[in-house]
Amino acid sequence: MNKTRIIFYAFLILALLTSTLPTSQARAAGAIYYVKANAVGSNDGSSWANAYTDLQNALAASVSGDEIWVAKGTYKPTSSADRTVSFNLKDGVAVYGGFVGTETLRTERNWTANLTFLSGNLGVAGDVNDNSYHVVNGSNVTDAVLDGFVVIAGNDSAPPNAGGGIYITQSHNLTLANLTVTTNQAKQGGGLYNFASTGLTLTHITFTNNGAEYGGGFSNVNSDTILTDITFNNNSAYFAGGGMKNLANNGKSNPTLTNVVFNKNSSFAGGAMINQISTSTTYDGLEANVIFTNVVFSDNSGYLGGALHNTYFATAKLTNATFKNNTGRLGGGILNDARANIEITNATFNGNSTQQGGVIAIESNTGDAILKNVTFRSNSAERETGWLSASGSSLKLINITASGNQSADHCGLRNNQSTISIENSILWGNDTEVCGSTTSIQNSIVQGGCTGSPLTCSNVLDDNPLLGALADNGGFTKTLALGAGSPAIDKASGAACPTTDQRGVTRAQGPACDMGAYEKDQTAVTFNAQAANDGWILESAKGSGAGGSMNAAAASFPVGDDATDRQYRAILSFNTASPAIPAGAVLTGARLKLKSQSITGANPFSLLGDLLIDIRKGFFGNAATLELRDFKSAASQDAIGSITTLPSGTSYNKTWLKSILPNINTNGVTQFRLRFAQDTNNDQISNAINFYSGDAAAADRPQLVVYYYVP
Repeated sequence: MNKTRIIFYAFLILALLTSTLPTSQARAAGAIYYVKANAVGSNDGSSWANAYTDLQNALAASVSGDEIWVAKGTYKPTSSADRTVSFNLKDGVAVYGGFVGTETLRTERNWTANLTFLSGNLGVAGDVNDNSYHVVNGSNVTDAVLDGFVVIAGNDSAPPNAGGGIYITQSHNLTLANLTVTTNQAKQGGGLYNFASTGLTLTHITFTNNGAEYGGGFSNVNSDTILTDITFNNNSAYFAGGGMKNLANNGKSNPTLTNVVFNKNSSFAGGAMINQISTSTTYDGLEANVIFTNVVFSDNSGYLGGALHNTYFATAKLTNATFKNNTGRLGGGILNDARANIEITNATFNGNSTQQGGVIAIESNTGDAILKNVTFRSNSAERETGWLSASGSSLKLINITASGNQSADHCGLRNNQSTISIENSILWGNDTEVCGSTTSIQNSIVQGGCTGSPLTCSNVLDDNPLLGALADNGGFTKTLALGAGSPAIDKASGAACPTTDQRGVTRAQGPACDMGAYEKDQTAVTFNAQAANDGWILESAKGSGAGGSMNAAAASFPVGDDATDRQYRAILSFNTASPAIPAGAVLTGARLKLKSQSITGANPFSLLGDLLIDIRKGFFGNAATLELRDFKSAASQDAIGSITTLPSGTSYNKTWLKSILPNINTNGVTQFRLRFAQDTNNDQISNAINFYSGDAAAADRPQLVVYYYVP
């Protein structure tokens, strides 16, 4: 074969191979494919001008590592009437919507302004019977992304009858973000159905106006899904989980929900959400454990559990939760039954209503039920109980505040053959506070005391707790603050007391924790150093222990020694009577703030040891003004603290607890003396740390912060 013929056949083979390979093979890895509904160029996806007009073309061309950018508009899985066609996500391919169609960077898009619809409305507008079974299919996919779309009008009315909007099974590390999933239908998971996936994350998604028999917005089965910044709004389910259903029927289904809102969802069981293990299993090896953090349930309705139904061996843990204006027949806010476990920490239940069972109903439960730092306010029941009922269950209530809850039976908490212990709590203004079986109450305030109720009591007060209105007092939830002089202050048991209150304020602020969900927190008052009364004093001679010279006007003062090994000491003076600390206030802590200016010589801490701090209630000498005798005058308390190293940065913050507080003079002057542990190091070189004084610029001056509360 001659050379010319060889070259001819080589070009022929290359041409044939190129014509049969997908377009993406001709592009570098990590390519971007562009999709724009009204693009008029070559429509090869290579740029906005030449964008594909059909998203399916971009999906077909893409390979792992590629991105697809989709401009605003409406895109359908097919132009035919074939309901089985979906937008199928692909391994390693990220699909982004929300572009105008001119952007050069993904960060330039705005998915909320440039609505990009993935629509299953294939046939007659308004007729759901001819819509796509699944608008998006993410099954058996790894490392795919769907971000920035409105997924709308899917209707899976045929097997598997799941995931009208988005259908996912057995996928890995799939990311869904910045989506609105709306007006979709299916038997399970009207908006989204997920089964047996790992690493699924949902971020900033709104599920709204979706419907199903189970899991109107989202049905999560056998998957440890992560949900962050999610809203479930106005979804409905005929049987269970108006907003969301979590189910374990063949493994573990342990989702985490953070910053999630359930609003106006409805269902027979779990108006907002149901969490359960399948009733058709033996439960061995199955888990349905949901962790809620920063969650709001508002205006949901359900026959069994107006907001949440936690059932059949499942576990729910809620931290920072608000339940407001939910309604139900049994459990206006929560129904926990069938041996399910529930733990609620830092929550408020307000304005919920029920026919029976109170805002929380614990029924036939042999699992753990624990409530800590929870507020119940203005909840109501047509009968039985105003805020909580327990039947055949075991329940612990720690630092609870329940006030102003009402029922037609005039009962706040009803105990029906349950084991209930209440500690460090306030039950006030709920008609008869406790009804039914014997209940143990310790270290609490109960209106009416123990008389006339089936109670066993220890350290129970019948004294108005002086509660404020339900208000934003800090933290995620609203709380009922304790008024000045409340008998609940400092009266709780430290052994059972949580480390913080409902708002996250550290307990205890005083000598003991406060009863109820609210810890009356401390107030901070800041005192600035008195420029006229602070400064440095230099020893008269090495080892003399007496002051020889001083300076009260310098903008800084040294602490250490000079070149002749005489010691520098410094005095800080504060008028701790102004601003005034209220009469009767209890001091809880103090903090001294110092800012270093410079170092003279070598590191004084390595040569002279620790820098020690003395305190004087009043003044060291005969007057508040700086005096030579302040160098060695007696302190009220020596070495109340020490500084051991150069500062990290330029500032020190030295904090003390209760030991020095009797020496804070709330009626006059409090002074501190700074000195090194060793007088000298005999090196004939000055070694000192220089601090800004009260004569320095305002931002650099020493400060004393005192913390207190008024009982």
